Formats: sequence, structure tokens, C-alpha cells
Amino acid sequence: MAESKQFSCNPLYGAPVKEISSWRNEASLSQGGPEAAIPEPILEKWQKIVNLMAEMLDVPSGLIMRILGENIYVFVSSSTAGNPYHPGESEHFLGSGLYCETVVTENRELLVPNALFDEAWRNNPDVRLNMISYLGYPIRWPDGKPFGTICVLDCKTNSYSEKYKRLMTQFRDVVEIHLEIIYTESKRREELERLVEERTASLQVAVAQQAEANDRMLSEISQRKRTEEFLRRTQDDLARISRITTIGELAATIAHEVNQPLSGVLTNGNACLRWMAGVESNSPNLEEARQAVERMIRDGKRAGDVIVRLRNFFKANGGEKKSLDINEVVEGILTLVGHELERNHVLLRIDLCDRLPSVQGDSIQLQQVLLNLILNAADALAEVVDRPRELTIVSRAESGGVRVEVKDNGVGIENEKMESIFQPFYTTKASGMGLGLSISRSIIKNHGGQLRVQPNDGPGATFSFTLS
Repeated sequence: MAESKQFSCNPLYGAPVKEISSWRNEASLSQGGPEAAIPEPILEKWQKIVNLMAEMLDVPSGLIMRILGENIYVFVSSSTAGNPYHPGESEHFLGSGLYCETVVTENRELLVPNALFDEAWRNNPDVRLNMISYLGYPIRWPDGKPFGTICVLDCKTNSYSEKYKRLMTQFRDVVEIHLEIIYTESKRREELERLVEERTASLQVAVAQQAEANDRMLSEISQRKRTEEFLRRTQDDLARISRITTIGELAATIAHEVNQPLSGVLTNGNACLRWMAGVESNSPNLEEARQAVERMIRDGKRAGDVIVRLRNFFKANGGEKKSLDINEVVEGILTLVGHELERNHVLLRIDLCDRLPSVQGDSIQLQQVLLNLILNAADALAEVVDRPRELTIVSRAESGGVRVEVKDNGVGIENEKMESIFQPFYTTKASGMGLGLSISRSIIKNHGGQLRVQPNDGPGATFSFTLS
């Protein structure tokens, strides 16, 4: 049994709290079930999820609660200002009167806009912490057993819009994907251990029975090699499954997309102050200050547009489409990847046809497609050492619309993999998610086109799509 730990008083419910480094997984001695340990990399992703969830819903507290034994614990708590909950705080689960008890036992969404005006909830223990509104969803293991809840709490009346509910269920789905990975990995490990034990026992019996059993021993060794090969293949499968966990990093994508225009706002704000103070010319330069403010407004609007487009990306009908100059879309994304291509010694060739017809589309989504294609091409060129690394981007008129091509002279794609690369979670890269090309094809399909790939006459491959 695990060594007993010292407890400190829980400031929330009066239950004891262990040191965070030990309490989370000390009770998790079995694997693949309600007591399974959660790996630290996944815990870090969950922390990002609850931080982003609390920030986007503008509430003081975002939590992932977990049932361990007879208690329910604050498992992951957002690092937001005013959050009264801390990892390790716990309460006896059944009969606690907590919001989460209802969510888990009834296996449903629970929304309490204001517990003070709700006869059923006014005596809830969280009210003592001024947490009067609540929205939570159940989290379950793949076998249906309860894990806990994902929830947000607010110190003011909050009815939570439908878009916030959808956002939380998306986060809940990511957490349950992680639990499925943990569950599957555990079952596969148990099966592999069983196979190894069986083969080892078989070898021991063969040696003990007869000294002349060299042929049998060779057969057993061969079988053991096959078992080890099965282990290696299984480990490869698990490595691919583990890459699925990076779905949780969609939260980091939002931060990355917004960070660039916000950095522009900060830079221009500092420049405006310098021009107003006359640092550069010993007297205020109002014209330069005005231009800096205009750039701040432009970058602020760009940040807002990114948020709107990303929010629309979660909707089934996609983002807002309008008339676009495809060359401007291409040039816009090239400003983002130019340094990356230069750093990897990739020679960029641009052949954009003038006087192209405008197309209907969402510029943010189309730039995401181009970004995926350009970065994939850069990866294919990374292995080229015997010739210049060249990347060519072409636009031209075709059949009443426009055609865009991204061509590289990299290592190319095997013919039997031409369609497989568009399947979700299929990847040839050690650190890839296998989602980029699948998402890109879906975006182009939603724009009425089709994303294709074909081998070049020489080295490399060409990805192309047509829009109208």
C-alpha cells in the first residue's frame, strides 16, 4: 500500500487536501478504469482547457472534477482571478448537495442561473463561496463509468448562451478522447503482458521437458520474435493514437491566431506614445501618432475577425463567405510563412495571374488551407539535400473560376498513399496530427471545390484546388 500522507485543512468543504504532486494519482493503482492515473502531459492539456474555458466564458472558475473512491475532488482548476477552488479539495460524493452530484448521478447537463433564487439550490455548499451560477456536463470513461464533471461557476447571475454550451461540450469531448486513449493503452498493455507471460512460460516448459528440444526452442524463439514485432507495431499504433491528444491544443491555436494582431496593437501603441512625447523629433508628431492609432484600430479589428472566424469554424455551416481576390489571400499567408521558408532554405517562386475573377469564400479558412499546404511542402523539402529546395505557388483562371497550385520538388508521395493522406488522423510525420489535409479538403469542399494531389513529372508533388 502507498505510504500515508499528511493532510492540510481544506478551506472549501472542510475535507483534507494532499500535496498536489501526490494526491492526484496515489489512489490510482489500477489502470483503464475509474481509478486510472492521468499522465502529466494530459493534465497539462486539461489545465489549458479549463483556463481557456473560464476566460472565454468570462467566469472566475472553470473546473474538471473527478470521483475517486467515495469522494469527489477538484481535479483541475482554472488559474483565473477570483477562483476559490484549488486542486485537491474534496467532498464526500453522495449526499454532498453539490451541483456535480446531480450532473454525474443523472448523467445530464445542469444549468443553474442563480442558486439564490432557486429553492432546490439555495443551500448548495458552493453558495458559501458566492458561486451562485453553474453550468456543468458529465465526463465518462469509454466503458460508461463516471469520471466526474467539467463545469464553470460564476459569482453573478449567468444563464450561459447556447454557443457557450456548445463550446463546453466540445471541451468535454476532448477530455473524453483523452480518457479513451488512456483506457485503450491500458487494455493493450495488459494483453501484451499476458502474451509475453504465456510465451515465457511455454519456453520454460519446453526446456524443462527435454534437453534435445532445440527445434522446439527455435520455434518458441521465433514465436517470441513475432510477439516482439506485434509489441512494436502496437507501440506504433499507440504513438499514433497519442498524437490525437493534440486536439486539445486547438485552444493554443486560438491564442496563436489572436497573438499576432495583439502584438501589432502593442507595438503601435508604444510608437504612438513616442510620437506624442516627441521622442523622435523633440516635438509631438501628430501625423505619425494618428497613423499609429489607425494601425492599432486595424489590428484590433483583425483580432476580432479572427475570433469570429474561429467561432464560426465550430459551426456546421462554416464561416462567412464574401467576394475575394485570391491573389490577396495568397499574398496574405505568404507574409506569415516567408521567414519560415527562408529559415529552411526554401526558394519561393510566385506566379500569380493578373485580372483573375473574384471568388466567393472565407479568407481566413482559405488561408488556413494554403498554410497547411505550404507547411506540408516545406516538410517534404526538408529531406532534400542534393538539389535546391523549390516551392512554387501558381494562380490562374480556369472554367469561370480560379485554380491555385502549391508545387514542391521534395520527396514526393507514393501512389498508393495519394488518397490515404486526406483521411483523418493519417500522417507520415512523427509529430503530425493527421488532421491538416482532412480539414483542408473539407474547407475546399464547403467552398464548392475539390482539393487534389498529383505527382510531378520530376521530383515532388502538386496540390491544387479550384474555386468559383
